[in-house]
Amino acid sequence: AVAVTAPASAEQRQLIERTAAFIAQNGDGVAASLLAREGAALAFLSAEHPLHAYYLQRRDESIEERRRQEVKL
Repeated sequence: AVAVTAPASAEQRQLIERTAAFIAQNGDGVAASLLAREGAALAFLSAEHPLHAYYLQRRDESIEERRRQEVKL
């Protein structure tokens, strides 16, 4: 199991969670363009970043939540 480091600030946590939900909705293909456009602000999108595992966890949770909502429809 990969150790998941949580963000130190509420602002960073919210940014990661919003970004993860956006990518869950629009597909992983947008991650590279977001990283290129936003750079340091979204550095957690890079696999080498210490918060990348946290981002992936939130993205996967967002994907699963979307699937559960689609099943209810």
